Amino acid sequence: MNARPEPARSGHPSVAPPALRLVRPQPADPVRTPWTARVLIALTAIQGIGGLIGMAILLTNLHGTPELPVSSLHAFGLHSYLIPALVLGLPLGIGALVAAYGLWRRPAWRWTDPLVRWTREHWSWVAAVAIASGVLALIALEVLLTPIRSPLQWIFGTVGVLMAATVALPSVRRRYSER
Repeated sequence: MNARPEPARSGHPSVAPPALRLVRPQPADPVRTPWTARVLIALTAIQGIGGLIGMAILLTNLHGTPELPVSSLHAFGLHSYLIPALVLGLPLGIGALVAAYGLWRRPAWRWTDPLVRWTREHWSWVAAVAIASGVLALIALEVLLTPIRSPLQWIFGTVGVLMAATVALPSVRRRYSER
Protein backbone atom coordinates (compact mmCIF):
# COMPACT_ATOMS: atom_id res chain seq x y z
CA MET A 1 0.00 0.00 0.00
CA ASN A 2 1.50 3.32 -1.10
CA ALA A 3 0.81 6.15 1.33
CA ARG A 4 1.29 9.49 -0.30
CA PRO A 5 -0.24 12.83 0.55
CA GLU A 6 -3.37 13.56 -1.37
CA PRO A 7 -3.16 16.73 -3.43
CA ALA A 8 -5.56 19.56 -2.73
CA ARG A 9 -8.42 20.08 -5.15
CA SER A 10 -6.48 22.68 -7.10
CA GLY A 11 -3.76 20.13 -7.85
CA HIS A 12 -1.21 21.62 -5.42
CA PRO A 13 -0.03 19.82 -2.33
CA SER A 14 -2.23 20.58 0.67
CA VAL A 15 0.73 21.79 2.70
CA ALA A 16 2.76 24.80 1.60
CA PRO A 17 6.54 24.52 1.55
CA PRO A 18 8.15 25.68 4.83
CA ALA A 19 9.48 28.89 3.26
CA LEU A 20 5.95 29.99 2.29
CA ARG A 21 4.14 29.24 5.54
CA LEU A 22 3.07 32.17 7.66
CA VAL A 23 4.83 31.97 10.98
CA ARG A 24 2.62 33.18 13.79
CA PRO A 25 3.22 32.83 17.51
CA GLN A 26 1.34 29.91 18.90
CA PRO A 27 -1.05 30.31 21.83
CA ALA A 28 0.82 30.57 25.09
CA ASP A 29 1.80 27.17 26.40
CA PRO A 30 0.87 27.02 30.11
CA VAL A 31 3.89 24.81 30.78
CA ARG A 32 6.27 27.41 29.32
CA THR A 33 4.49 30.54 30.52
CA PRO A 34 6.27 31.72 33.65
CA TRP A 35 4.08 32.27 36.68
CA THR A 36 5.10 35.93 36.64
CA ALA A 37 3.57 36.33 33.17
CA ARG A 38 0.38 34.66 34.43
CA VAL A 39 0.28 37.16 37.29
CA LEU A 40 0.62 40.01 34.77
CA ILE A 41 -2.21 38.57 32.67
CA ALA A 42 -4.45 38.31 35.76
CA LEU A 43 -3.62 41.83 36.97
CA THR A 44 -4.27 43.28 33.52
CA ALA A 45 -7.62 41.47 33.30
CA ILE A 46 -8.58 42.67 36.81
CA GLN A 47 -7.76 46.23 35.76
CA GLY A 48 -9.86 45.83 32.62
CA ILE A 49 -12.88 44.55 34.49
CA GLY A 50 -12.48 47.26 37.12
CA GLY A 51 -12.23 49.92 34.43
CA LEU A 52 -15.46 48.77 32.79
CA ILE A 53 -17.29 48.63 36.13
CA GLY A 54 -15.97 52.08 37.01
CA MET A 55 -17.17 53.42 33.67
CA ALA A 56 -20.63 51.94 34.21
CA ILE A 57 -20.88 53.46 37.69
CA LEU A 58 -19.78 56.89 36.51
CA LEU A 59 -22.06 56.83 33.47
CA THR A 60 -25.06 56.05 35.67
CA ASN A 61 -24.11 58.94 37.97
CA LEU A 62 -22.89 61.56 35.51
CA HIS A 63 -23.75 64.44 37.82
CA GLY A 64 -22.26 62.92 40.94
CA THR A 65 -23.37 61.37 44.18
CA PRO A 66 -22.75 62.38 47.79
CA GLU A 67 -19.61 60.18 47.74
CA LEU A 68 -18.51 61.49 44.32
CA PRO A 69 -19.43 65.16 44.17
CA VAL A 70 -19.21 66.64 40.69
CA SER A 71 -17.79 69.80 42.29
CA SER A 72 -14.48 67.93 42.72
CA LEU A 73 -14.12 67.99 38.92
CA HIS A 74 -14.58 71.74 38.53
CA ALA A 75 -10.84 72.33 38.99
CA PHE A 76 -10.33 70.36 35.76
CA GLY A 77 -13.01 72.30 33.88
CA LEU A 78 -15.39 69.33 33.93
CA HIS A 79 -19.05 69.51 34.89
CA SER A 80 -19.93 65.82 34.68
CA TYR A 81 -18.28 62.42 35.03
CA LEU A 82 -18.50 61.68 31.28
CA ILE A 83 -14.78 62.24 30.49
CA PRO A 84 -13.54 60.33 33.59
CA ALA A 85 -15.96 57.50 32.71
CA LEU A 86 -14.58 57.28 29.18
CA VAL A 87 -10.99 57.34 30.48
CA LEU A 88 -11.80 54.47 32.84
CA GLY A 89 -13.78 52.47 30.32
CA LEU A 90 -11.85 52.80 27.09
CA PRO A 91 -8.08 52.67 27.70
CA LEU A 92 -8.15 51.31 31.26
CA GLY A 93 -11.11 48.97 30.69
CA ILE A 94 -11.38 47.73 27.11
CA GLY A 95 -7.72 48.48 26.40
CA ALA A 96 -6.63 46.48 29.43
CA LEU A 97 -8.80 43.52 28.41
CA VAL A 98 -7.34 43.58 24.88
CA ALA A 99 -3.85 43.72 26.42
CA ALA A 100 -4.67 40.80 28.74
CA TYR A 101 -5.82 38.79 25.71
CA GLY A 102 -2.59 39.72 23.92
CA LEU A 103 -0.47 38.74 26.90
CA TRP A 104 -2.28 35.41 27.08
CA ARG A 105 -2.47 34.45 23.39
CA ARG A 106 0.34 36.60 21.92
CA PRO A 107 -1.36 37.22 18.57
CA ALA A 108 0.70 38.84 15.84
CA TRP A 109 -1.40 41.57 14.27
CA ARG A 110 0.12 43.36 11.29
CA TRP A 111 -1.03 46.78 12.46
CA THR A 112 1.15 46.36 15.57
CA ASP A 113 4.31 45.58 13.55
CA PRO A 114 5.73 49.15 13.70
CA LEU A 115 5.42 49.14 17.51
CA VAL A 116 7.05 45.71 17.75
CA ARG A 117 9.93 46.80 15.48
CA TRP A 118 10.42 49.98 17.51
CA THR A 119 10.32 48.38 20.99
CA ARG A 120 11.42 44.83 20.17
CA GLU A 121 8.73 43.68 22.58
CA HIS A 122 5.36 42.10 21.91
CA TRP A 123 2.70 44.81 21.56
CA SER A 124 0.76 43.46 24.56
CA TRP A 125 3.76 44.00 26.85
CA VAL A 126 3.97 47.62 25.70
CA ALA A 127 0.22 47.97 26.28
CA ALA A 128 0.59 46.56 29.80
CA VAL A 129 3.32 49.12 30.55
CA ALA A 130 1.07 51.92 29.25
CA ILE A 131 -1.93 50.70 31.25
CA ALA A 132 0.09 50.38 34.47
CA SER A 133 1.40 53.91 33.92
CA GLY A 134 -2.10 55.20 33.20
CA VAL A 135 -3.55 53.63 36.33
CA LEU A 136 -0.79 55.08 38.51
CA ALA A 137 -1.18 58.53 36.92
CA LEU A 138 -4.97 58.48 37.38
CA ILE A 139 -4.71 57.43 41.03
CA ALA A 140 -2.05 60.10 41.67
CA LEU A 141 -4.29 62.77 40.09
CA GLU A 142 -7.27 61.67 42.18
CA VAL A 143 -5.34 61.64 45.44
CA LEU A 144 -3.39 64.84 44.87
CA LEU A 145 -5.98 67.02 43.17
CA THR A 146 -9.43 65.92 44.35
CA PRO A 147 -11.02 65.43 47.77
CA ILE A 148 -12.32 62.01 46.69
CA ARG A 149 -11.03 59.16 48.86
CA SER A 150 -12.05 55.57 48.33
CA PRO A 151 -10.74 52.09 49.16
CA LEU A 152 -10.84 51.49 45.40
CA GLN A 153 -7.95 53.94 45.04
CA TRP A 154 -5.86 51.69 47.27
CA ILE A 155 -6.99 48.54 45.48
CA PHE A 156 -6.36 49.78 41.94
CA GLY A 157 -3.27 51.70 43.01
CA THR A 158 -1.91 48.37 44.24
CA VAL A 159 -2.91 46.71 40.95
CA GLY A 160 -1.03 49.46 39.06
CA VAL A 161 2.09 49.12 41.22
CA LEU A 162 2.06 45.32 40.88
CA MET A 163 1.60 45.59 37.10
CA ALA A 164 4.49 48.07 36.87
CA ALA A 165 6.71 45.79 38.94
CA THR A 166 5.70 42.64 37.06
CA VAL A 167 6.33 43.99 33.55
CA ALA A 168 9.90 44.82 34.62
CA LEU A 169 10.75 41.28 35.78
CA PRO A 170 13.35 39.48 33.61
CA SER A 171 11.14 36.39 33.17
CA VAL A 172 8.29 38.56 31.86
CA ARG A 173 10.61 40.55 29.60
CA ARG A 174 11.97 37.29 28.13
CA ARG A 175 8.45 35.97 27.59
CA TYR A 176 7.38 38.98 25.52
CA SER A 177 10.69 39.81 23.85
CA GLU A 178 10.56 39.86 20.04
CA ARG A 179 14.34 39.88 19.53
